[in-house]
Amino acid sequence: MAADILGFDSDQVPVGKDQKQHLEFARDIASNFNREIGPVFKVPEPEIDETTALVPGTDGQKMSKSYGNTINFFDSEKELKKSIMSITTDSAGIDEVKDPSKSNIYAIHSLFLDEKGREALKQKFLIPGTGYGELKKQLLQDTLDYFAPFRQEREKIGKDKSFVEAALKKGQEKARNTITNVLDRTRKELGIYQF
Repeated sequence: MAADILGFDSDQVPVGKDQKQHLEFARDIASNFNREIGPVFKVPEPEIDETTALVPGTDGQKMSKSYGNTINFFDSEKELKKSIMSITTDSAGIDEVKDPSKSNIYAIHSLFLDEKGREALKQKFLIPGTGYGELKKQLLQDTLDYFAPFRQEREKIGKDKSFVEAALKKGQEKARNTITNVLDRTRKELGIYQF
């Protein structure tokens, strides 16, 4: 995993809070190598967006395929609805005020709302009579609206195999060139020359 980070000469690496230790391991390797052998690797800084540092899943745990608690925004509307309606909630009754700071619905929904939208959603949680079913339906509709252009673009790109293959080939060439440069610097510092 350190090679995946250090091989690309990254200055910054976007990571979630729970993945920061992996980057720290790569940083330690780079620093130690640079100190003991010679200046080869960039020592990347973590880039953690605090608003998305830990994305909750439908059950409130960290969203993860291995936990089976993901929401795939490119699923069919039927599958998306099934995922959203399965979000766990507390036992607050319909006439009770809901606490947005403890709500999986709010945590997920707020990821793609602007400040004004988050505040409006928060106010909705504080209105007695607002049920979790209503909040989930709003999340579903807002999800469909927000991700509609991305879903359309994905569908369009998916139909154009040549575009996808060309993009992959271009990315492969760029990655290969970058990694080759890093390997060449490493070999030079180690005194290993290719013939």
